[in-house]
Amino acid sequence: MEEERTKVLIAMEKQRVAEKEAETQKKIAISEAEKHAHVSKIQMEQKLMEKDSARMQEEISNAMYLAREKSLADADYYRYLFASFHHAV
Repeated sequence: MEEERTKVLIAMEKQRVAEKEAETQKKIAISEAEKHAHVSKIQMEQKLMEKDSARMQEEISNAMYLAREKSLADADYYRYLFASFHHAV
């Protein structure tokens, strides 16, 4: 009788230990998943920032090109006006 009781207690303890181990494994898996999700989010934000930075650089480059072309066009226009003025005088 005592031996059977001991076996039952041992079986119950083994089951409790197995449940605790399963719970621990679940917590570890959740922690790993959260860590991977966090890393993925950081990488995505970094890529977005890089794309935004590249877009801003392109906008600056385009603005510089446009300003240079406008300056050249203005110079040609004023050169033409100056030449026309001298021919008229």
